[in-house]
Amino acid sequence: MKIAFIQETFNPFRGGSQRRVYEIGRRLAKAGHEVHVFTVRLSPQWKREEVIGGIFVHRIADCFQYLTSDGLRNLFGVSKFLLALSSRSFREFDVLDVNHCPLFPLLLMSLRYRAKVIATFHECWAEDWSKWSRGRIRVRIGLCLEKLSCVLPNRSISVSQFTKRRMVEKFNVEPDKIAVLSNGVDTALFKPPNPEPTRGNNIVFLGRLNPHKRVDLLLQALSKSPSTHLQIIGDGPALGSLMALSHDLGLKDRVTFHRGLSDEGVAEIIAHSQLLVLPSEREGQGIVLLEAMACGTPTIVTNSDMNAAVDLVSDSDSGLVVEHNAQALSEGILRLLNDEELRRKLSEAGERYVKEYSWDAIAERCLKIYENFID
Repeated sequence: MKIAFIQETFNPFRGGSQRRVYEIGRRLAKAGHEVHVFTVRLSPQWKREEVIGGIFVHRIADCFQYLTSDGLRNLFGVSKFLLALSSRSFREFDVLDVNHCPLFPLLLMSLRYRAKVIATFHECWAEDWSKWSRGRIRVRIGLCLEKLSCVLPNRSISVSQFTKRRMVEKFNVEPDKIAVLSNGVDTALFKPPNPEPTRGNNIVFLGRLNPHKRVDLLLQALSKSPSTHLQIIGDGPALGSLMALSHDLGLKDRVTFHRGLSDEGVAEIIAHSQLLVLPSEREGQGIVLLEAMACGTPTIVTNSDMNAAVDLVSDSDSGLVVEHNAQALSEGILRLLNDEELRRKLSEAGERYVKEYSWDAIAERCLKIYENFID
């Protein structure tokens, strides 16, 4: 099978959707399929063409300011990506797996190659466009385009039941058109440490440092939780403001920022932490939660209308769901740090749950979806 992923961000950029395409794509390539990724070139140091993990990577549009300071997309960069896609033919491919974000490439590919397109949705904003986009006109246009992107493809993949429910409820998409394919975890890399170490009062955040991740809320909670050390793993537009906030809150000696860590380094920190905190306002699912479960590390997430991570933590019974404010977050952190028996129960539940979510298993399920689609 010849497969193309239309994916705006890819290696060496690090993020949830990038990780998903890389992990699934390299396994499909190893199984003998021809896998290509068409993406944006975010740095002049990146090659335009290369092979990564058996995947043929094509960086077809140069845009070195593609992501804005608020974590959104530069419309000029999106336009360049759209133009580059429109100038190419994709008729040779059996499947075009197109990321829903940004919307314009998905709409273009669905109109030109509808019979081949499978749209992958990480989120569904619907009326919440007003929270995440600037300007009344942009919100209205975004809402209309999102509805079109949900109903136009013949078949879609959602990364969670949460996102599928929103697509069905908000845009009346037929449920049978949407297959749910979770994200996964590398269980050979993310695993409990052996022997079990003394983890101390150490907590961790892992993720792209975008404003909606609300790491600022975690820092405020930390200031209410004495003798607790926080390790923040990630990069992004909010890094500078978060470093300044940690200094203003008097947390300079209690917060460590990590950028550019290897996967092994990330796994080691998570496995040696007492708990992982993900205070996001919105998540399509949350790969980092699966990685924490695989390490036996309990989690805390905050309750928000657009946060699919709440479902994941509740279904797996691997952590706590607290209200979306600094006080509730601080109380949840202290509760877990002070209750060893509760941490043990949550840890064991997470390890049991995550066994079905290895990237190997996810790639196999993905291939079955593709095969059913083209039969």
